[in-house]
Amino acid sequence: MSDILDINTLFGPYPLANTDLAIDKLIASMQLHKIAQAVTYSTLGILFDPTVGNAATRAACGDHAELLAGATLNPNLYFGNKASLHSLKSNGFKLARLFPNTQGWKASSSAFHALVHDLGEVALPLMLHIEAAGEVAELAQALGSYSAPVIFANVGVNQLADLIAVLKVRPNTYVETSSLTGVGAIKAIAESVGAERLLFGSGTPYQPVMSALKVLEFSGLSGEARTQILGANARRILS
Repeated sequence: MSDILDINTLFGPYPLANTDLAIDKLIASMQLHKIAQAVTYSTLGILFDPTVGNAATRAACGDHAELLAGATLNPNLYFGNKASLHSLKSNGFKLARLFPNTQGWKASSSAFHALVHDLGEVALPLMLHIEAAGEVAELAQALGSYSAPVIFANVGVNQLADLIAVLKVRPNTYVETSSLTGVGAIKAIAESVGAERLLFGSGTPYQPVMSALKVLEFSGLSGEARTQILGANARRILS
């Protein structure tokens, strides 16, 4: 368990939870559950200003070696500044994350298409937060020829068939596990496209780590497959 890499954590003020997800809470949660590393994102970048949020994330990761920097981007605030995208990788960000519903844009957005096109030059892994039905397929189609790894986050069991269909036709796509809590969901994905397409994510400290760990523990997968999901897969694509 000491090699766990959690690809989905966050910190900062979070009005939806009526609380402040302090960085100390995140670190304490990681220590309690023996999570060796975690990709984290500032809520300031998700809800307000990506530039401010990414600066906060860099600072947090500078103070805590076990944290890996995840950038937040917002197509509604992207005006073609390619240099800002290239600087993400040089500044140590491991992937970029977008939140269509929270940020108020859709897969058909021209700004999203422009951002994806320019981000493709950086070849940075891209994580997309899923909420609405049909969103997995719509976003996958909008990504076109984006060749870097694409990770779907927050995918619920009601979108499982849509997700598996996309994973089958796009070999560079992955899914994190935080919302795959339905019985048999993780095993269904592993049996359809392979355990190497699953990445452990918890959503801590907003969501409990133990829930995500227990779902994987009782998934019916082999110990080798669970080891892949808990860290090896993420390390491979983030390298």
